Amino acid sequence: MSSSKSQSNPECPVFFSKNVTFVLKGAGIILMLFHHLFSCSADLVEKYHVSSRLIPIDKIMTLSALSKICVAIFVFLSACGITISLRQKPKDQQTGYVWHRYKKLAFGFLIVYLISILTFFLRADRLRIYFKEGGLKGIFYMIIDASGLASFFGTPSYNETWWYMSVAILMVFAMPLLISLYDHFGLSAVVVAAMLTYLGIPLTAFTTYLFTMLLGIMAASENIYGYLFSLREKLKSIKSDTVFYSLALVFFAFLFLVILTFRFKCGHEDLTDGLLALILSGIFFILTDLKGFRFPFLSLLGKHSMNMFLLHTLIFEYYFTDFIYSFHNWLLITLVLLCASLAISIVIDFFKSKYSVYH
Repeated sequence: MSSSKSQSNPECPVFFSKNVTFVLKGAGIILMLFHHLFSCSADLVEKYHVSSRLIPIDKIMTLSALSKICVAIFVFLSACGITISLRQKPKDQQTGYVWHRYKKLAFGFLIVYLISILTFFLRADRLRIYFKEGGLKGIFYMIIDASGLASFFGTPSYNETWWYMSVAILMVFAMPLLISLYDHFGLSAVVVAAMLTYLGIPLTAFTTYLFTMLLGIMAASENIYGYLFSLREKLKSIKSDTVFYSLALVFFAFLFLVILTFRFKCGHEDLTDGLLALILSGIFFILTDLKGFRFPFLSLLGKHSMNMFLLHTLIFEYYFTDFIYSFHNWLLITLVLLCASLAISIVIDFFKSKYSVYH
């Protein structure tokens, strides 16, 4: 399965547009907020008597736990996007692209980090987390946290959900190597990544999503979305596009439910979540790129998903917990946090754009 083979095939154009990426990221950020508000905050659900009229609260908690697939969605999309970008660039420009991608990621995080530190008075005990071992170590820990690598070094972090920054940063620098491994070993590299735990390699935050990264590389390299388009061209017996795409959507939805059920009953999140992200990308590829549905609100959320990810825990868990959970109903709580995170992100991006800050 050579990437050069798939890219040289003019009959299989890449149809995975940026709009699909934004829509999927928008869906992912909703799942992330839902996951953190309930499954990860069971004590707050009990303390504030969160209610649900149509769906029992225990079912909400179960769905919230399953929503952790949001992380795999972001990893898959990043791996897919970086692979496509690197393959479009000459070898001598790839290192520059990696550094550009890193600087954009790190600078976006640094802005939110500084905003968080400047608002520490809303929750003073969060700042103390750095200084339990003295002032100099505290400053050192703050610098590491500001770099986004606190999870990697195992040092204190102002916001516990920023652990993903270490994965995102390491992935940017690891992608050229992972793409090279895929080019040399093809599907075998994906299989090995899936078998890490069975090979005695302990799972870390990064290696947990290594299989998902390889799936993203494979999806972009082999242009599986282009082949789906080509399949439609070959199946002339199905005269209606609507019938073909409907059948494809039913098939993907069935696969999604089967794997989700397996995940719920048997676990193995490091394997199932990557597959679920792959299937979801296929579903939204059909709906968005082939059928023309735009999902403007999801797309808007996707464009602000980075800031919303970095901000939402500060809002609901550290600073304004009483306000967010005062709405009691799970749906209202989610909507309020969603709107608050989005509004703050829009303001941040407005000032970044206004003052021509790196964006």
